[in-house]
Amino acid sequence: MSSQDGQVTFKKLNHSASNALIPWQSAKPALVPKDILEPAQIVDEYAITLRTVDKRSLVNAFKRGDYAMGAGHLWRRSIARLRERIGGLGMRFLGEMLNREDITEQSSPDAVLTDHDTIFLAEALGFVDFTGAMRLRHGFEVVSHFDSERATEEMSLVEAGTVVRVCVQYVFGPEESATAIGFSHFRERLSSEGLKNR
Repeated sequence: MSSQDGQVTFKKLNHSASNALIPWQSAKPALVPKDILEPAQIVDEYAITLRTVDKRSLVNAFKRGDYAMGAGHLWRRSIARLRERIGGLGMRFLGEMLNREDITEQSSPDAVLTDHDTIFLAEALGFVDFTGAMRLRHGFEVVSHFDSERATEEMSLVEAGTVVRVCVQYVFGPEESATAIGFSHFRERLSSEGLKNR
């Protein structure tokens, strides 16, 4: 853009397709049909990246009505896996995002990232979309409530189904996300190439 005699003119920029800016997009969740509510069925049919032994144990727990135990176990496995994926971007980088100087490159994600931190980072970095982050926060609240001594009732089938659905949709349903790989390459390019004047 340039200005001559009060007139604004725009220069046509010649960018190749390989240099075009592409908006950052969140990973897409796995599709679990809305009408499937049974936690056992969701795990058995849609948790494609969950180990077979874990699937079998969870399906048996849900069929016995051990909803809090099954949902809690799947929740902890899901958050651990999400932490591991996010940690692959570099712990110092994550510390900068959280404004925490105590996190170094040698820090273990399991030791320094809370569930809340993990969900925040997963959304900010595109591992989950806005709705996924909201559902993960809700799942965290449900599991935390029923793990506490203050819970006055047992977890219901519907509550377990909600937790299981979000864990499968955003963690154990999709294949490994290319988000971490793409973001890591982007960070490497920024640090190695720098910004060039055009």
